[in-house]
Amino acid sequence: MDGLFATLVFATGIAAVIILTSKFKIQPFLVLLFVALAVGLVSGLPPERMGDLVVEGFSRVLGYTAVITVSALIIGVIMLQTGAVFVISKAILGLLGKARSHFAMGIIGYLVAYPIQCSDTSFIMLSPLLQSLTAGGGLDMMVYVLTLSAGAFVSYAMLFPSAPLLSVTILGADIGKVLLLGFATSIPALIVGLFVAEYLGKRNKLNIDSRGARTLEEIGTQYGKLPGMASVFAIIIVPTALIIGRSVLRGILDGSFLPIIDFLGNPVIALPIGVLLAISLLARNRSIEDINAMISEGVTKSASVLMIVGSGSVLALVLQRTGVGVFLGNLVVGLNLPGLAVIFVIAALLKTAQGGTTVTMTTATAIIGPLLPSLGISPVVAAMTICAGAMILMHVNDSFFWVVSGFTKMEVGTAYKTLTVIMAVMGLVNFAFVALLSPILGFT
Repeated sequence: MDGLFATLVFATGIAAVIILTSKFKIQPFLVLLFVALAVGLVSGLPPERMGDLVVEGFSRVLGYTAVITVSALIIGVIMLQTGAVFVISKAILGLLGKARSHFAMGIIGYLVAYPIQCSDTSFIMLSPLLQSLTAGGGLDMMVYVLTLSAGAFVSYAMLFPSAPLLSVTILGADIGKVLLLGFATSIPALIVGLFVAEYLGKRNKLNIDSRGARTLEEIGTQYGKLPGMASVFAIIIVPTALIIGRSVLRGILDGSFLPIIDFLGNPVIALPIGVLLAISLLARNRSIEDINAMISEGVTKSASVLMIVGSGSVLALVLQRTGVGVFLGNLVVGLNLPGLAVIFVIAALLKTAQGGTTVTMTTATAIIGPLLPSLGISPVVAAMTICAGAMILMHVNDSFFWVVSGFTKMEVGTAYKTLTVIMAVMGLVNFAFVALLSPILGFT
């Protein structure tokens, strides 16, 4: 089929995804799946083969993704319900002190959103700390709100297995390298974001009455006996270190130790190890009924993510089979544009138009995946560039925008002047550091 016609069909499908998910709020799983089927049929793929294509699209990603996603969400649920999140918060606040408590909130958001895999949930769970710090004679609440938002969102957007899971899985990127590059780029972005948040927060007030807010000690009592700080941080550090260590050491070691490293550092092994640690270190005093309930909640929460990843994989497969990827690749090469810039702009445009980070990641990856050979970009760098682009532009069609503004009663205009600006700055910083560090780390 003519490449131009197939590309126009695919572009129409992408427009349908944007409209149906952002304007009509239809569940992304169904939208992505049926748009993929429609694009495939209109583009001339045999109808009798479409069912096989759906099975192939799901099977090529879910076999690997399911264990990782379910395990990570179980860890997040256990950390929430056992008070581990509060332990992290109190430790960071104690370390930085009252004068830097607003920066502490950003770091807390960064550390908490990573295992919980959700910026929305992280902000909601940590919101009692905002009033507590404001009541303690600190800065206006706006500063704390913005630093917390910056930390939670950059962690969610850049650190596997949160938002990067979608791009990493479909592109087949090395997860250890993605984690390493994610930390290396998101930390500078966080630092810049915190200073921007402080600057904007001091110029845009919330002035919420914080009288009657609970103290840190009062907040902690709701969890009963809290786990130790070492146990809490072990849950985060051990699986992460195993995954990154595997990627780093495979290029250095050989011999008898390599099979052990390959085994323990494989994400489908490392994340379940994290689950066992969470149960044994954080939930050891809970009944078997409570533990099973937490595990079931994690499994339930993973269903939506897995279905979106699977349907996104089908869409990417349709793009490949219809020849659109080759046509677009040749077109992009002819424009002589930097490959990273192409990926970043596509992700940023989709994010601005659609709003949802999950759908942006999936749709952008479906478009970009077939272009990588033409662009000469590795899956690792492409995945991180998509994540950076998906931070721009946060506005009224993003759920996190409404979570933050709704919980704090922030006016929409003020949210545009603060939240939107902060996320855009951090997205640009992430992109700059991806471009800078990828050659240094050998990930090009």
